Amino acid sequence: MIGKRLKRLSFLTVALVAAFIVWFLPMTACAEGNGENEVEITDNGDGTYSFTMPDGNVRVTANVSENGHTETTVPTFKGHGLLLTGQIGVEFLMELPGGIDAYPGSYMTFSGNQIDGNYRAAGQAIGNNRYQYIVYIPAYQMADKITPTFHYFENEVETTIVGEAYSAEDYIKWGLTNLTDERELNVIRALADYGYYSQIYLSGFNNWTIGTDYAEMKTRYSTSFNYNTVRAALASYAVNSDIADLSYRLNFGSTTRLDIRFTAGEGETVKLDNTTVTPSVSEGFSMVSVSGIPASQLTTGHTLQVGEKTATISPMSYAYTLLGRTNESNELKNLLCAFYNYGNACAVYNQN
Repeated sequence: MIGKRLKRLSFLTVALVAAFIVWFLPMTACAEGNGENEVEITDNGDGTYSFTMPDGNVRVTANVSENGHTETTVPTFKGHGLLLTGQIGVEFLMELPGGIDAYPGSYMTFSGNQIDGNYRAAGQAIGNNRYQYIVYIPAYQMADKITPTFHYFENEVETTIVGEAYSAEDYIKWGLTNLTDERELNVIRALADYGYYSQIYLSGFNNWTIGTDYAEMKTRYSTSFNYNTVRAALASYAVNSDIADLSYRLNFGSTTRLDIRFTAGEGETVKLDNTTVTPSVSEGFSMVSVSGIPASQLTTGHTLQVGEKTATISPMSYAYTLLGRTNESNELKNLLCAFYNYGNACAVYNQN
């Protein structure tokens, strides 16, 4: 007997590009008679199945719906995914028979470490009555389990369905074992390193206790980095500008943010990516920020113009600069190398 079923609905999204969705159909064949015996079925790989005809009749059954996958009659959790934008989104996937309109007022909540229990996620359609519900986490929290609860109403009575607790690290482990596309694997490998090394560096920087404040991220792909090799690969992101007092930094918190600090002369116009902006001012310096940078755009440069002077600065400019400093810690340099690999893998993945 061959019995393939919907084992897992999994997909990886970088920015807004979906990677893959695979369906499996269940089929059985039995020789009729006393105590029906299952007959071996061969999947021919072209949408057809074959078997050797035994003596007597054979009964074939297949659980197939019009759109090519098994259906449920109640809201059902169907799998997980990751959405890599300015933050890391853990996706919980639901099948809603009849579509989301059959469940007016429905939403999903999440519980877990540092998760806002009051946040209500709306479903986003991905086809075939499947909907994704997303909760966002920072890189250093990828090992923390998140429990989803789907809320809907029947005859004005609220009904809840609790799904399995899941983490971004769970998906990474699954991806490292099951993904075969090299571009997808490179994203997963780099994401594992980014989560692992960001947790090590930020726990020291913020005096967190790994395993207490946040679950320990144990999965990584790279055990070490060659700082000189990575910095050489980043050479094109070096910043050369005569803008006064120019400096920049990255925020590795709940979202990726690039802060740019400088001095602007009186009356000088400031533009960021060709848009006139009003910088914030602190201690005599001006500052502008690029917030929520998508994973696929971490290698993208942003143009700052102050009067007639310009500079192009990328998140990778920060990595290039700090990797060249001898007084920076290995923990930070490991994070910067992982960050470069992550941004580069996402950019390559998003090209197609």
